[in-house]
Amino acid sequence: MTPNQYGRVKELFLRVVDLDRGERERVLENACADDPELRAAVDSLLEHDDSRTIIRSAETTVADFSPTVLTAPRRNLFGAGVEHWWQFTHGLGRQGQLALGGLISCLLLALIGFLVQRYIGQLRKEVRRETLNEIVDSNVLALKMWLDHEVEKAESWARSNRLRQSVGELIRITDDADDLSQTPLAAPIHFKIRSEITALAGREEHFAIWDRRYRLIADSISGGDRIGHNATPWGSSILASVFEGRSELFPLEKDRSITPLDESTAVIPHLAIVTPLRNADGRVIAALQIHDSTSREKAMRITQAFRLGESGETYVFDRDGQVLSASRFDRQLEQAGLIPTTADTSVRHIYLHDPGGDTTAGYQFEGPAAALPLTKMARMCLSGNDGSDVDGYRDFRGVTVVGAWRWLDDLQVGVATEFDADEVDPSAGVTRVFALAVMVQSGLCLCIAIGSYYSINRLRHRFGEDQKLGQYRLEKQIGEGGMGKVFKAQHELLKRPTAIKLLKPQFSDSDSIARFQREARSASQLEHFNTVRVLDYGVSEERIFYLVMEYIDGLTLSHLVELETVIEPSRAVFLLRQVLYSLREAHNAGLVHRDLKPGNVMICIRGGTSDVVKVLDFGLAKPIHTTTSQLITESHLVAGTPQYLAPERLHDQGTNDPRSDLFSFGAVAFFLLTGRNAVDGQSIAEILHQLANVPPSRPSEYTTQSIPAALDDLVFRCLSKDPNDRPESAQQLIDQLDGITDIPVWSESQADRWWAKYRQL
Repeated sequence: MTPNQYGRVKELFLRVVDLDRGERERVLENACADDPELRAAVDSLLEHDDSRTIIRSAETTVADFSPTVLTAPRRNLFGAGVEHWWQFTHGLGRQGQLALGGLISCLLLALIGFLVQRYIGQLRKEVRRETLNEIVDSNVLALKMWLDHEVEKAESWARSNRLRQSVGELIRITDDADDLSQTPLAAPIHFKIRSEITALAGREEHFAIWDRRYRLIADSISGGDRIGHNATPWGSSILASVFEGRSELFPLEKDRSITPLDESTAVIPHLAIVTPLRNADGRVIAALQIHDSTSREKAMRITQAFRLGESGETYVFDRDGQVLSASRFDRQLEQAGLIPTTADTSVRHIYLHDPGGDTTAGYQFEGPAAALPLTKMARMCLSGNDGSDVDGYRDFRGVTVVGAWRWLDDLQVGVATEFDADEVDPSAGVTRVFALAVMVQSGLCLCIAIGSYYSINRLRHRFGEDQKLGQYRLEKQIGEGGMGKVFKAQHELLKRPTAIKLLKPQFSDSDSIARFQREARSASQLEHFNTVRVLDYGVSEERIFYLVMEYIDGLTLSHLVELETVIEPSRAVFLLRQVLYSLREAHNAGLVHRDLKPGNVMICIRGGTSDVVKVLDFGLAKPIHTTTSQLITESHLVAGTPQYLAPERLHDQGTNDPRSDLFSFGAVAFFLLTGRNAVDGQSIAEILHQLANVPPSRPSEYTTQSIPAALDDLVFRCLSKDPNDRPESAQQLIDQLDGITDIPVWSESQADRWWAKYRQL
């Protein structure tokens, strides 16, 4: 297994390990539909996390107390001990031996449970550590990309000819002046510079300019009171680097400014960018500082994209432990007295101080908040030690959290990602209770396990002998998902091939049955030729739920792209139009598919017609007007395949907007035309980050084949982040596809030739 595959196994294990059985299998079925090796690896890990595994192991640990198991002693002491033990157990009688055997079995079971629980606990910690590190590293990467963009923007302003001429004129006026406040000719130039920077930025931005003597010759933030002042020693080091031709950026604060600020000047911490300003000969004549007054809001938007779950928080802080981005816990901090209850953001400073206890549970800290020590994370990060902690520590609310952090030395800021420990591992308390109760319940669990074993064996024996279910004779298994197996079957009387989906016996709980019934009802409402038909539905004598569908002898779009690499536009449009016919009927019936992807679309030959599309798996479909309280899917999970998930469903997992299917349709179209996913990444965190933040690309940017501009633009609009920018309906998409006139028609003869060639493979 490669490192990338191992990483995928760990990520998927973390997603499902704490879910209930039904939801776990649903997620695994979606995530591993096209990758049985991934599914097998995750199942292997989950097997050790299941109490049933421990119970089954007990069958092999029951001691055999009959004399026949004794071996000849090697030493007299050992032989004497064995003899005394045999005499003791023999004297107990049969009932006593059974009781002693049960007690020893319970002790062995408890020991195995403890060891397995300890191993699984360590494995969970490592998986959580990897996940936290991935999230914080992704956030650091996003911040650095944004900062690089801000520096490039400031440098482009410094290259403005009009701005350089104005600054050069200002330097000529102030060069020989000892008191710059007494240079009235400079005032019009200050106004001119302000106007030019405003024009470049598109809004008013504060700025400052220093000459080569490190004197402040222009300033908008203090009203001109600082003009003529020299730089501080720290500011001189910044200017020295700038006059050598390098741009610098730093978080500007009251006590962290190149030229000292007046005590009365109110400053909200923000990003300052200092860049060289050159004359026509390329010589650096001044240093231009741009105050990015909106940097706090921009950083907030970046970190908020990584707010996962109910308590996930990613934030930026400075060397004093002051949080520079927004927090989702302002209300809790106000109630605890850690920040003032005022709308004035200039005084609502959040510091990474450890209150000593959980303030959300009523803990009251002593003394002023400013005197509290820094949190463990802040102390480690400010000392330059990047790392993570999955054992738990107190955050600035006093809540026990797990987290990872990085210190950006060039910016003198830290970045941290934290989750409440209870949310990351909600099953920890339940696991401890189970460990205490396992000895009491072991006997009952063993009986249930043995009964289940014989029940499953009886079912297997039945299907192994006659392979019959009602009026259908099962021929062979053709597929398997997380909750069910799919068999090719034949009707006893009609002799017609069908596909039968059986719900696995272990998923006979109410939630799994409800989802299985929902799939049957949803699919049975649809009658279009391009939607797989449901023929029957029922329950066998052994309480096995089954769904009978038409049998599709063909291949998925995923398999098609594996064979062809990319699909030519004429054939792609021919196939995509049929997908839209299926979606149009579903949307008109009030259903949203929610998991449209290449693996859920098959092509086949029907009635002598080649390249007939069949849309499969309406198992995630739900009514457009379903309310949150009616959802079967757990609210904290996002159903669907990440690469084909509409961005709005990251924020509103219960959304039933049909336009989310149109995004997935655009992703399928992109895949056919380019042979790659429209959204892709090395991890789930990277995929979700791209889905939420990275603008979509056009198919023509990722393929060498010629794609008509109208088709290229249509797919691009389907991939828009905003649903309002997408086509309004499947019918509108059909009309727009029909309006593309510069694509050759994919003929029946072409399709027939392709299938004839495919059948020979």
